[in-house]
Amino acid sequence: MLITIVVLILICLLIFFTARIKADYHSSKGRMIDIPDETKSSPISRALAELIAIAGGIYLSLVMLVSFLNISVSENVTIFGFSFEPLAAIAIIIALAQPWLLKLFNHLKKY
Repeated sequence: MLITIVVLILICLLIFFTARIKADYHSSKGRMIDIPDETKSSPISRALAELIAIAGGIYLSLVMLVSFLNISVSENVTIFGFSFEPLAAIAIIIALAQPWLLKLFNHLKKY
């Protein structure tokens, strides 16, 4: 039970810091345009929406790849008491790793 709580907290922290990196990227890219009578999105909301969109795109690509190659993948996997679809977990992991790898790549490119 304690391991499950720790894993859940670590996942939440990872999502928070990943969204923060994406939000910093969006806010440094340029100021948001003021549009009257419409809601204004924040860098965090745009970052979370982008994170979900990227994970969804990766998931669809993985589903098509598995279908095309006719690979059998189990429907659900249970780890630390959490039951999830393996392709969805892989898509989320790749989407969470992408900003970190991009930041590392940009940092290494400076040298």
